[in-house]
Amino acid sequence: MPLFLVPARDLRHRLACFALYRALLRQVPRVPLPDDVATGISPVNPIKWLIRSGFRRNKKETSPRLVISALRNGYRYLDLLTRAQNPSAGPEHAEVLAFLRANQARVLPLLNRTRRTKTSAPIPGTIPLLTRVRDSDGRSDPVYVSTVRPRPLSEIKGGIRRVPTMDESVGFPFLRLTKPQPSVLSRVLTQKSFGVRDAMVRRSELLQTIIPNVQDEDRWEYSVRQMLRDHGRASSEFVDNSATYARVLHNEVNAIHDRMNEVQRDKMARGRALWKIICEEKALAEAEAKERKVAARRAKKEGTQAGEPPTDTRKLSIYGRPVRTLTRKRTKSPKEVDPAHDEEMRAIHKILAASQEPIKPKQTPQDAAGTKRRTTATKPTQTNPRMP
Repeated sequence: MPLFLVPARDLRHRLACFALYRALLRQVPRVPLPDDVATGISPVNPIKWLIRSGFRRNKKETSPRLVISALRNGYRYLDLLTRAQNPSAGPEHAEVLAFLRANQARVLPLLNRTRRTKTSAPIPGTIPLLTRVRDSDGRSDPVYVSTVRPRPLSEIKGGIRRVPTMDESVGFPFLRLTKPQPSVLSRVLTQKSFGVRDAMVRRSELLQTIIPNVQDEDRWEYSVRQMLRDHGRASSEFVDNSATYARVLHNEVNAIHDRMNEVQRDKMARGRALWKIICEEKALAEAEAKERKVAARRAKKEGTQAGEPPTDTRKLSIYGRPVRTLTRKRTKSPKEVDPAHDEEMRAIHKILAASQEPIKPKQTPQDAAGTKRRTTATKPTQTNPRMP
């Protein structure tokens, strides 16, 4: 059900909250605090920091119950800070100091904790899939070789080799070895795609926006140099005409092109190395599947000779998976038909053929009378030849 009234957007609610916020902040400098509590966490007064963080935390609340509870707590704290201004008037000042010291003891270890910095360096102890054996000098392509693959069958879990598949993301080839995709691989692919995107954006920005504007600046510089030369006031710093703003930016564009070409050559070299790994893995998988078939056939033969039932008669594919085979129902050949049964069926057919007679259609009396009249009408009359 949609909320028709959002407290943070209601003018009356906002005025009440801002009035409470200002009233609380006015009481902050009137509460005396010792130096170890006032500047223990930051130069900002800890009471002021707690008030601000509380209002930011409750800013997006839409539940009437939570909003009313937060406002009640705010007015209660306003009364507490008002009474804590005089340390000798009551226990309120001691309660405020005790709460601030407890909060400081909880927050300081978190602030002093060394934060883990994000880095793109490889994880210590990991072995790379590919190793670069030839550095690219700008003329020849780099060459990569496999470091750990294909692995021996003894190191493969389950004893069946799974052939990896090759895939690419933004042109970067990689192998799909397991499911789901590791988070480290996703992070590396994201970083590489962002690098390519940033290079293309920078190149487009230079060619379409920055260089045209800089060319106008170069023309202005050329006009100024020409005017100074005409008046005989040209200095040595205006002699070199090759050092222009546009030339410097064109050099940056060329550097981006060279870097993108180098990345493209590296992609192709990695793709060739990964494809070689797939071919080797597939050849080993086929050979190991044949060995499993031979071993299963040999075990079946030895078990049959010893009088024991075979343990497994399923057919295996090259990847070790069972293949579903379809079997047809065996029918008897004409030579396997029983002759006694054939003679019995022949005698039955002969009896049925002899007992069958032609069935005449049943006629009603009207049909019989009509047939008789038609026969009488069509019967020719006999004439006496002797009559004149």
